[in-house]
Amino acid sequence: MKRLARPVEYEFEIKKSRFICYLHHIDDEEQAKTLLEQIKVEHPKAAHHCVAYVIKKDTIYRFDDDNEPQHTAGKVMLNVLIKQDLDHILAVVVRYFGGIKLGRGGLVKAYTASVSEALQQAEFEALMLTHRVTFNSPFAYAPAIEAYSHHIQGQVHANYQQD
Repeated sequence: MKRLARPVEYEFEIKKSRFICYLHHIDDEEQAKTLLEQIKVEHPKAAHHCVAYVIKKDTIYRFDDDNEPQHTAGKVMLNVLIKQDLDHILAVVVRYFGGIKLGRGGLVKAYTASVSEALQQAEFEALMLTHRVTFNSPFAYAPAIEAYSHHIQGQVHANYQQD
């Protein structure tokens, strides 16, 4: 699993329509909604503000096509995020309509490309699943515990107490 290291902005044009993709790390759904509102304020004249986000742990996936034809924007954006095995990420694609209709297939390609290309420019942090194990043992076992922990690339935080 990986996480976005810093925000990304990617822009391109198809048939006079301008697409701007924003990627942000998010901690929760409330932050996703706040960032979406900020982007809407920055782009009040845009025709669409399509959104997709993944949070995970307790699995939250959301998308919104923002009045584009059903499943031609937010849903395909979400699919890109899921396929990349990302968590805690928000994707917003702002579209300024250029006067030429793209059709369902053209919209799917445009929104998919927006997120995919933005992800190509992104920097990520690799995440590692960890477990914390706490136990008590005689002091004589400490070297063996530390050796095994290092063998499995673990860390030992020892707290020695007298009986």
